[in-house]
Amino acid sequence: MVNILAVGIANTMAAQTATARMLFSMSRDGILPKIFSKIHPKFKPPYVGAVIIGITWLIIGLAIGYFKSNGYKEVPEVFKNPH
Repeated sequence: MVNILAVGIANTMAAQTATARMLFSMSRDGILPKIFSKIHPKFKPPYVGAVIIGITWLIIGLAIGYFKSNGYKEVPEVFKNPH
């Protein structure tokens, strides 16, 4: 069980890092706003994208957990694919 948890955490961190770096490169190329191209002055990762991604997934995770804990059988229509 601990191994499964460790692998899940590692995969989540890898996905968040890859997404933050993708947002960084898209911002650097002018596709996204320049705020995503900011890097940390000491450690040099693209921290703005990582923070935004973390907050976004936290909100989505809490919302899904809230709806599931209140007896909903499915995720609300807001979170479903419109197509």
